[in-house]
Amino acid sequence: MREMRSCEACGHRFEPRWRGWNAVDVRYERCPECGHENGYESDLYRWLRRRKERKMSGA
Repeated sequence: MREMRSCEACGHRFEPRWRGWNAVDVRYERCPECGHENGYESDLYRWLRRRKERKMSGA
């Protein structure tokens, strides 16, 4: 099951998104309730970012 996305500002819960996400991506989604922009990164994007950080700190 996919992680439920919710607004960082007001806690509004977004509908599950099954399609439309690129593998290496960060998405910004505006909350329909309060207008706050929430950023989400894909699992692969997060893994690549952490891998790059580990390489930079180990070098």
